[in-house]
Amino acid sequence: MDKDPPPPTIETVYAAIRFAADTSTLLANLGVAIEVGSDFDYYAGEVAKARPDQPIGPPFDHHKHYFTDQNAFWVMGRDRHDKVVHCQAMRLVDLAGGTLAGYMIRRFRDYSPVGLTLDLNRSRYRPGPTAHRIAGKVCYHGDLWLSRSIRGTGVTALLSRFALVTALLHLRPSYIFGFMGEGLAFRGLTEREGYMHAEPATLTWQLSTSEDALEGFMVSVSREDLAQLLLVPPNRLLTVRK
Repeated sequence: MDKDPPPPTIETVYAAIRFAADTSTLLANLGVAIEVGSDFDYYAGEVAKARPDQPIGPPFDHHKHYFTDQNAFWVMGRDRHDKVVHCQAMRLVDLAGGTLAGYMIRRFRDYSPVGLTLDLNRSRYRPGPTAHRIAGKVCYHGDLWLSRSIRGTGVTALLSRFALVTALLHLRPSYIFGFMGEGLAFRGLTEREGYMHAEPATLTWQLSTSEDALEGFMVSVSREDLAQLLLVPPNRLLTVRK
């Protein structure tokens, strides 16, 4: 695993703790109780019940990876009836001393979307300039899902940024990255989730059942970016209800 970066500053840690606490309170007031853990066997079981038509993707498959509280965590949200209405997960990625661009050129097929029949031989990853700069201790953020019952309430920004801040406090990466469909990125989801860098045309997932393809962005945020994001109070994020 890549060498640990210096820890966040005391000011950033205090701001992150306050942000996470305030976010949890806001979500609770909206009827979403947050649960955080690292038992991915339990997570898989709960997610399977909540969204049976969308299995967990390979990056968070506990049968393929060894997860502990030192290298990964998940976030789930439950409504007032204890039903799972949200999930997302975060894990460290070993770049083996290289850059994210080099790693993804070799391994992007390990991050393919589930539920689709893909022609992986004709699918492509094209790193952008940010991916060439990202190195060191890096987290992958994915498996983000919201039940229809809470979509459009403004909680997307709260939930995503809660996970980013939790990663900052718990896993302490220098960078966090993820992937996003082109349509979602064009509609502004990148900013709402808290990602300050977005590289278009990085992923092309070729469908095997037709000549159609899915285009994707790579999104990322640095530790320094997260310190800037913490300047926006969580309650202001609720003004964007999309």
